[in-house]
Amino acid sequence: MRWEKVQRQVGLADSSSSGPGKRWGHTCNATKGGRFVYVFGGFGSDGRLTNQVHVFDAERQIWTEPMIRGVPPSPRDGHSCTTVRNYLFVFGGTDGKDYLNDLHVLDTSSHTWQCFEVRGEEPYTREAHSATLLGKYIFIFGGCGKVPGLDDEVFYNDLYILDTETITWQRALTTGTRPFERDGHTCSTWNKKIIVLGGEHFDGDYLSDVHVLDTATFAWKQLKTSGEVLTPRGGHVTVAIESKLFVFGGFADTQNLYNDLYVLDLETCVWSKIAMEEGPSARFSAAAACLGPYKAGSFFFFGGCNNLEPLDDIYYLHTDGVYETPGRLSSNRHHSSVQTEGPSSSSRKRTGMLDADCDDRAKTQRTLSKDSAGSSQQADPIEPLRNEMPTDVGGAAAEADPGGDPSPQTQDEGRVAAEDADAEQ
Repeated sequence: MRWEKVQRQVGLADSSSSGPGKRWGHTCNATKGGRFVYVFGGFGSDGRLTNQVHVFDAERQIWTEPMIRGVPPSPRDGHSCTTVRNYLFVFGGTDGKDYLNDLHVLDTSSHTWQCFEVRGEEPYTREAHSATLLGKYIFIFGGCGKVPGLDDEVFYNDLYILDTETITWQRALTTGTRPFERDGHTCSTWNKKIIVLGGEHFDGDYLSDVHVLDTATFAWKQLKTSGEVLTPRGGHVTVAIESKLFVFGGFADTQNLYNDLYVLDLETCVWSKIAMEEGPSARFSAAAACLGPYKAGSFFFFGGCNNLEPLDDIYYLHTDGVYETPGRLSSNRHHSSVQTEGPSSSSRKRTGMLDADCDDRAKTQRTLSKDSAGSSQQADPIEPLRNEMPTDVGGAAAEADPGGDPSPQTQDEGRVAAEDADAEQ
């Protein structure tokens, strides 16, 4: 296993080839088999939020800024961005003033933003949540935000599911013991299961617990792990290949930033800390993307913040393994872009820089259902969706750009026809 610092090539002689610049709180998503990585949103070096889209070509190692059509999302961070074939589903986040729960879809074949009328029960506004894909369903867990009628910030431990073909939301009914309310965690998929890891609790404590939702039964359980257990943290990045979760970076407070790398084997529940001499500096709110099958067993890491300034460096993590299926990515997109982002924790909480400090805000525990965090159920039945879940839903469903091009549906039009445009950069 090794890190490789990427030396970017100079592209065309225009501003679009210079890349996104220093960035944190953004998301990264791979398409076209892992060759192209899309970077969206986040904070720049000027402390302002952006809604720009930049694309990194992993073959030529150059940046481009494609001409985007349609109505874009507002500038934001703390959002999630999930790859569904050739589409990027952006949900929620914050525009620096308000929490958001809007949904936007970028067709990467035509570089067109699409905004659909949604059906069902939408999640409350939130940022620093996590998102991950199983089959045609995006699972949204946790985060922090606002509930109508309440003035205080709310931390969530609810679970929502988006059908990406019908654009219909549904709030999940689960059994077992739910994870505590949190933000800045990550969420991954493996073997028809949703894996929630770490983050920040509403009382300010950082977490390293691992919770598993079995989508066959919609039952939660907490894993009992051993080995060199992960240090509690938020704002980290989690990437996955088969049964291995790779966790990089994050923070426990403004004085403790990490550049360590841990691996959790989900089959044995054993943690390992990987000793590596070179690699990225300590940081939080970075973003990552899986490069398989184009670069099987490798991941793309970009940006983040080191408590003093945003970063613009690029690293590959080569796991040096032979894997039949491409890797999967956590979508915390808080910053985790994670499928995260990221999809790592709330970028505005980490430091006093760039107007991004919310550590001084009072944090009040709220729950969104009558039952407490340890109770057995959430509101609203999910039985119809459980019956619909395809039998082949599992880890491989969250691959970056698994191929094919069925579009999401609108309420009025059914399937959306992809724009007739060249997919190549």
